Amino acid sequence: AQIKSVQMGTSLASSSQANITLATVVESDNAIVIIKPCVVDPTSEYLSKTLVSLTDTTLSLSSGDECQYIVIEFPFGEVKSIQRGTDKSNNTTKTVNHSSVDVNKSFVLLDNRFYIGSSGEYINLAKITARTETSFTYRGNYYIYDPSYTSGTISYQIVEFY
Repeated sequence: AQIKSVQMGTSLASSSQANITLATVVESDNAIVIIKPCVVDPTSEYLSKTLVSLTDTTLSLSSGDECQYIVIEFPFGEVKSIQRGTDKSNNTTKTVNHSSVDVNKSFVLLDNRFYIGSSGEYINLAKITARTETSFTYRGNYYIYDPSYTSGTISYQIVEFY
């Protein structure tokens, strides 16, 4: 697939949802978002952001610490569909159902919410363990020290090409 445009930026730390006005309008039905955490000091607390929504003019991210974002837009006619959503993960295997896609022409992007702190480090890493045309299964929340941290929110994007 070809790429039409790429926009990159930084979202500063925020205690509420961050709404970022994009520099250039994108066709959100043809664009994906990649979020890259910016852990400046790994010895201090850090809470990553996840994707909330993307419109043609605005990128919305959850509360959390500083991160970099990349919005990649594909030309019209390249992307058949993008399904976005969130799921509350836990320390078990979970299945997310979605509209049917061709697994040979699609992929799943997951944004993982994680927290690093001195009193209860956990990482909510969602690892895909199975895929079908109408679902994907993942194993969530691999925590390190404190088993009371057993849930968190992941965001996902299912991208299907023609």
